[in-house]
Amino acid sequence: MILVLTLKDFENPSGLIFGNAYHHHNSPSQIYSKYHFCCKIQTVEIQIGAAKINKYASSESRDALEVVERPSGGLSIVLADGQRSGKSAKRISNMVIRKVVSLLAEGVRDGAAARAASDYLYAERGGKVLSTLNIISIDLQSKTLVISRNNPAPMVVIHAGNIQILEQESQPVGVYRNTRPAIDQLPLEENLTVIAFSDGLVHAGDRIG
Repeated sequence: MILVLTLKDFENPSGLIFGNAYHHHNSPSQIYSKYHFCCKIQTVEIQIGAAKINKYASSESRDALEVVERPSGGLSIVLADGQRSGKSAKRISNMVIRKVVSLLAEGVRDGAAARAASDYLYAERGGKVLSTLNIISIDLQSKTLVISRNNPAPMVVIHAGNIQILEQESQPVGVYRNTRPAIDQLPLEENLTVIAFSDGLVHAGDRIG
């Protein structure tokens, strides 16, 4: 899955407005899904787009994506990709997503929510399975974009024509206790874009060159 978030329109104050659209396309050989979500919170318009395609010969994508409103103001977007394939991997992704989303909705900080999800998965599966985890939060209390990454795959930040690669070493959740995310915090700025993706994009084409 690839996830793109862009901050727009800081000029027109507004209350909390939500809108979303969903598109799902089936073909005989593959299932391709696209998601679009747009909302405005106070003076920030948030545009979120995501797209995914199933792994070859797998009936279901491993990736899970959720958006949750933060009690202190703002939104968090959570992307998880469980180990294995098909329905078993999807269950792992959903397990991680549910834990993170429930904690964020209660006001728990992003890093603490990621650590708790890792410990939970470790306790449930004995450290035998893992999941990558990305959390992107628009925090209106601190007026920052908080990026938490438990994913060896990098993330990309684009602003004012500059491209920044976030590639600090990071481990997936569920393998060890007390696994910490790599965290970056950026000021909220208009036309700031963040791109996150699961390892399917990184390894696409490996078997055929």
